[in-house]
Amino acid sequence: MLNNGYGKAFYMFGDGGYDTHSGEAGSLDANINKVVTSMVDFFDSVKASQDVTIVLFSEFGRTIKENGSAGTDHGKG
Repeated sequence: MLNNGYGKAFYMFGDGGYDTHSGEAGSLDANINKVVTSMVDFFDSVKASQDVTIVLFSEFGRTIKENGSAGTDHGKG
């Protein structure tokens, strides 16, 4: 959108699959790799003259302690 004349604006994108109550190690690695790859591809495709800021956030945290099914549970804040 930036390279095709839509101008500077706020764009928001979402991605799912991070609610990992079990088997977290494999799925979290794959999800983080997907985010990193997407960000690199995005910056590679943006013209050098564009000023771009990325804000990455999650709507909830995870507990540090692993649960009984090789995952983590929702944190409390």
